[in-house]
Amino acid sequence: MTSRSVILGLVLAALICGVTFFNDMVLHGTFMVGNYMPISVFGALFLLVVVANPLLGVLWPNRRFSGLELAVVVGLALVACSIPGRGLMHSFTNTLMLPHDRAESADWKSTEVIKVLRSYMLTDADPKAVSDFLTGGLSDVPWQHWTRTLTFWLPLLLCLSLAMMALAVVVHRQWSHHERLRYPIVTFADALMPDQNGNIASILRNRVFWVAAVLVLAVHLVNYYALYNVNMFSIPMSVDWRPVTRLFPQFNQAGGWWLVIQPICLTAVGFAFFLSLDLSLSLGLAPYVYLAVVAFFMSQGTSIEKGKFFAVYPGAFAHAGAFFGLFLMLLFSGRRYYGTVFGRALLLPVSRETQPSAVWAARLFLIALACFVLLLAKAGVDWPLAILYSIEAVIIYTVISRIVAETGTFFIHPYHFPCIVLLGFLGISAIDVRSLAIMMMVSTLAFIGSRESLMPFMATALKLFEKRGGQSQRFGRLAVVALLLGLAVALPATLYIQYSKGARNVGAGDQEWTREMVPFYALDAVAAFKKQIDITPELRQQQSVTGLGRYLNASPDLPAVTAFGVAVALVLAFSALRMRFTWWPIHPVLFAVLGTMESKTLANSFLLGWLIKLVVTRLFGSRGYQGLKPIMIGLIAGDLMGGIIPMIHGAIYYLLGYGSPHAFRVLPA
Repeated sequence: MTSRSVILGLVLAALICGVTFFNDMVLHGTFMVGNYMPISVFGALFLLVVVANPLLGVLWPNRRFSGLELAVVVGLALVACSIPGRGLMHSFTNTLMLPHDRAESADWKSTEVIKVLRSYMLTDADPKAVSDFLTGGLSDVPWQHWTRTLTFWLPLLLCLSLAMMALAVVVHRQWSHHERLRYPIVTFADALMPDQNGNIASILRNRVFWVAAVLVLAVHLVNYYALYNVNMFSIPMSVDWRPVTRLFPQFNQAGGWWLVIQPICLTAVGFAFFLSLDLSLSLGLAPYVYLAVVAFFMSQGTSIEKGKFFAVYPGAFAHAGAFFGLFLMLLFSGRRYYGTVFGRALLLPVSRETQPSAVWAARLFLIALACFVLLLAKAGVDWPLAILYSIEAVIIYTVISRIVAETGTFFIHPYHFPCIVLLGFLGISAIDVRSLAIMMMVSTLAFIGSRESLMPFMATALKLFEKRGGQSQRFGRLAVVALLLGLAVALPATLYIQYSKGARNVGAGDQEWTREMVPFYALDAVAAFKKQIDITPELRQQQSVTGLGRYLNASPDLPAVTAFGVAVALVLAFSALRMRFTWWPIHPVLFAVLGTMESKTLANSFLLGWLIKLVVTRLFGSRGYQGLKPIMIGLIAGDLMGGIIPMIHGAIYYLLGYGSPHAFRVLPA
């Protein structure tokens, strides 16, 4: 680790945090983050190893970047990627300001839903402050309207972030050394990196790699140019199966139309080739299995999918149960290691030795999570609910991180929220309205954008750093600096853009949901629950109960809890079968991704990668597999370059005064 690598990593982190909101919401270009394989980071890595490092070798042969230095750069940038996009800033400021614009709506006014929250949980309600934010035209950010609410939310979110970063350090040794997970994203990045002396990676001297990469890049550039020239042909990247599905009307009614018009993502094809066959097959089959289940229940006159983000319905609880089952399996497989680490962290008499860095990380995790619980309780969340909410948050982040590390599924969302899990198990009769409102607001800020969460980025960064010979404790300290720097850059940059251009004018097109929907999810749901309470005398009476006696009124939602239990049982059963029989073809991760939009987007690509690997290994054995690896890495590299070049062009296009460029997304976001 050198000073220049740390400086370059922090500069890249600051650049991503400073530019992402403008790129995503004003230019509407290729998302700079968008998923757990951000083009802005891995595209920059490719440019560094292909352009910058060879140039340094010519000018100053001894100044080339080593693989460890580039691992530091990439790792720090990845940590910062959790802040400026959907992970936080896409909807953070809107959620704290825009509810005032809806305060006079009928449902909100009748239920006085905004008054349920503490006054400091939203910005100042001054009409001019709201108008300035919406219409823009200001050259300076009026910080006086934001100071009070940021003083509450930033410490709360930072405590949760520090807890998840520390937990990533704790689980790292178990996943990387004891279970030897594949980390496909790290495998790809590591293949591009130079050695300790800065010598070019062997894959970059492979002609087959370059043929694949250049062909993929050419396809993307042709399609990008076609967006600007209506007379230019484009190269199809998807297969439209809709005519076939007319033979199966229930397939379309259950949402299968989404699967048959998705473009093939070559990055997912490449990752699937490097996975075990059961993993890639499971990721590909997941949405089809879910569609079959949905179609079955539809034929019985029942829907398991009805519901919004903040609603209790069986589909969401099936995801929650799958996550809980996977979390139980993670605890079981690492029970000795985790017992040792947390035993030593709590100063218990433990005979086994373990890494001191993991012990200190466990202590930081416990302290930060305790602070998160205390801040929730101080804000008004009943303390048992605050504890349960925090545990469910840990489960969600940990399982997402595990799926990314094990499968390389870089596009994933849990499709359930801690507050909804508690609501389904306890019912509105056992949860006071204020606790529910606060938990839903926290979920809006921390979980709406779970496809760009901190812990999975941290897990990837730790593995890449370690793979290049670094020590996790040294990187952990730098990662905290990168997080704080990213937040210090992203928040002012986001607010400046919104106040100068007007929040109403930022985030048009498919990003309107960040200002038209997300800011109101929590309070719309709370208004509906409060309305139900106001018209039901029994519920009104139960709301007055305090302390632990409240939970005697629990009224679980039976269909949702049943779906949760079935999913847990299936995950545990499939995990046991997989451990017992080497031939078992299905991985329990299938139940965690199921029918999510993200799963549907990548399913056909994973199936294609599975089929290619199956055919190659059956016909040509390990030799054929090794021979095809450079092509698969080339596909991923071509995708990255096909994304970053339009991103750079779009910025230049806008700065030259030609207006917003055409949106062109190589990877899903």
